[in-house]
Amino acid sequence: MTGNTYIIIGNDYESFSDNVNILTSTEMFVRMNKQHDWPRKIDSIHFGQGVNTHDREILTKELLNRNVDVATQFESPPLELTHKVSDENVLISAPEKLEDHHYRFDLIITDKVDRLSDHVTGKHVGAMLLMEAARQATIVALESNYPDESYGLTVRHFDSSFSHFLFPLPSNLDVKILEKESDNDKYFDVIVETYFYQGGINVSKVVLDLCLSKKQDLRLLEGKKANQSINGYFDYTLYRSSQPKVAV
Repeated sequence: MTGNTYIIIGNDYESFSDNVNILTSTEMFVRMNKQHDWPRKIDSIHFGQGVNTHDREILTKELLNRNVDVATQFESPPLELTHKVSDENVLISAPEKLEDHHYRFDLIITDKVDRLSDHVTGKHVGAMLLMEAARQATIVALESNYPDESYGLTVRHFDSSFSHFLFPLPSNLDVKILEKESDNDKYFDVIVETYFYQGGINVSKVVLDLCLSKKQDLRLLEGKKANQSINGYFDYTLYRSSQPKVAV
């Protein structure tokens, strides 16, 4: 006897759950409460996108109590690596180092509605979420790759391309760091390429061209640029106020 594979997705992607083996988290709770012998021990459960952290933890605990295989169990990266304040805003798992300058992440999108995910997309995951996940993976990969250095980063270019929809199924990110040659001891440039895969298919590529600078130097530069922007704004406002009003 062979088991079935079931994928749990968030309620926001309900229109994608019309397949018998794909259930929203609510549908999963309801069915497990009605059928105490389901899922079977030979079945396998995968978590897709959109499931909130609380539901995922409760479902995982109950499934393990029933001796059901939970194939996707995520560990979030430390917040200090993501440069985020809240775990709720982290869209990736902790990194898996494949080799030097090369990391793998799982995509973990919850049901938290913010400025990036408050967008009606139908069955697929919105592009802005993938771009933010790539940005987070870039930061974590760089922090993991240079653990003994204190760098801040500035973005020169942010390029993204999409060859396929990404749906609320399990997905992963493949991140590669490419260093540029530099003889400067205060900063150096890197290109970080992030590839999104779903079911073995590459659906998107996001490339960030970055400058890594000593944090102290970056803070000084940022402060200088901030003062220049403030002075420039006031100069512009003063200039505008000195111009004669044009009747419309």
